[in-house]
Amino acid sequence: IVFCLIVIFIHIASAPVTGLDRQSVAYAVVFLPWRLSAFVVQGFIFLSGVKMFLGFGKKVNYKKYYLSRAEKIVIPYLISVCLFYLYFVWRNYFGFSLSELIGYAVKGDLVSHFYFVIIIVQFYLLRPLWEVMVRRASPAAAIGTALVITIAGKVIGQGFVYNDRIFTTYLIYWVIGCYAGAYYELFKEKISKYHKGITAAFCVIAAAEAVFSYMHFTGRTIAFIEQLHFVYAVCAIAFCVVISLRLGDTVMNSSLMQKIDGASYYIYLVHPLVIFEADRLIDAAGITAIDTAFILRGIAAYVVTISVCIAYVQMKKVLVSRGK
Repeated sequence: IVFCLIVIFIHIASAPVTGLDRQSVAYAVVFLPWRLSAFVVQGFIFLSGVKMFLGFGKKVNYKKYYLSRAEKIVIPYLISVCLFYLYFVWRNYFGFSLSELIGYAVKGDLVSHFYFVIIIVQFYLLRPLWEVMVRRASPAAAIGTALVITIAGKVIGQGFVYNDRIFTTYLIYWVIGCYAGAYYELFKEKISKYHKGITAAFCVIAAAEAVFSYMHFTGRTIAFIEQLHFVYAVCAIAFCVVISLRLGDTVMNSSLMQKIDGASYYIYLVHPLVIFEADRLIDAAGITAIDTAFILRGIAAYVVTISVCIAYVQMKKVLVSRGK
């Protein structure tokens, strides 16, 4: 839920981040939380690995598994791609082309956030490989190998426009998630035991990430910015696990949180469409103040998207129950 809500913030903040004067205080105020939010895709991938291996040891019915992934992940994604594409055609961004639409669906490049689905489907397709890995390789060997492959993939793939949606780019987060899920009770025990150290490391690395990223994005080249961001992403994910283990049960007692949880994938898929239409209406209303537009965009993205997606999920449940 937290990662999903942070993704929405990243997208509503992108306009002021690109539109504000980079030397202004307003830019720093928006940029810093925007930059510090940029670990959620890695977090999603880590959590997907955890979830896949929570029942580690049980026999996997691969036919049932792949059908469920198609139903829950791929089909909603394809419907969303069609929805966005038809919206752009309706708004005269371009004309309709079936081959173009298919290309967008396969590459995940119609709207920026779709690339995550392309990545995660690759991980799902390779489930037999991950099963063998967790059974036969030690966590240290697998994670070390994944780190080498992740780094090598980024170096080799430099200049390849779709390198950001090849699974090797995020392999390290997935493999860590797989072992965290397979040994979940031990993982929770270690996280709880070292929660103070994890929190301290997060605070220090987050401060470094904020300072050096601000310097880098305002004109001073920081050579180690990518390496720093990797360390920050790992620390941020670990810190979120610390917080979730302490507050998760309390938070999930809320019926609203449960409903957001059930609708989170749909929220992720469609929220940019709400932002696009909100931006169009803001422009039509003649609102040029970046701060006002930011607030209105945020209200639309959070309130409208979450409300519509929860209503859709509840409607599906009613229809399914009636069908039974």
